[in-house]
Amino acid sequence: LALACEHVKKIRADMGGTNILAPLNWILRQPMQRGHPRLLFLLTDGAVSNTGKVIELLRSHARFT
Repeated sequence: LALACEHVKKIRADMGGTNILAPLNWILRQPMQRGHPRLLFLLTDGAVSNTGKVIELLRSHARFT
């Protein structure tokens, strides 16, 4: 957790659009580890252009993630 927090402190936004759908699709296609719930923390600058599609994707995986 400490390493993740240090990494987040170094992230800089470039004020461009955020295409989060493709990375989320890739993450959600990865096999789950048996006996371990999939926990996903999404950090974004808030400039997601296709919010509806992202929410739809996440809702479709909410039972397992």
